[in-house]
Amino acid sequence: MQNEFDGLAIDNSERTGIVSTPGCEIKINDVGWIVALNTDTGTFGGNAKVALDGTSTGQQEYQDHGPVQPLTFKAIDVQAVVCSDDRTHASLFGHATVNGSGSHEYEIDLKDAGEPGSNDTYGILIPDAAYDSGQQMLGGGNIQIH
Repeated sequence: MQNEFDGLAIDNSERTGIVSTPGCEIKINDVGWIVALNTDTGTFGGNAKVALDGTSTGQQEYQDHGPVQPLTFKAIDVQAVVCSDDRTHASLFGHATVNGSGSHEYEIDLKDAGEPGSNDTYGILIPDAAYDSGQQMLGGGNIQIH
């Protein structure tokens, strides 16, 4: 038996009920980096876009370079992109491989606080891989939300 609960994945269920923000577009500089909660350096890059009909597309990559918790993340899909009305915050939801295998749910939270990348933040959560970078100020790079 499989039960679905909006916004929460338990056991064999998948997150449902997330609706993309039509017309939201995100660009992330491919040389962005943060220092994760575990003190490792993480680098990231990608993009995401929502068509006017609500269909989400994009690609995302993240690498925690260790030594505490080395991890390589590559998005399989971007299922939803949710943007704030003022286009300063966005959350991406979907599935990804971790270290080259599996299908793991993820959430990436982004903040575009100014150009070029001043005070922008990035955070990635992969619950079933027990990975949470925390919401971190960029050490370099730029996030753009339109």
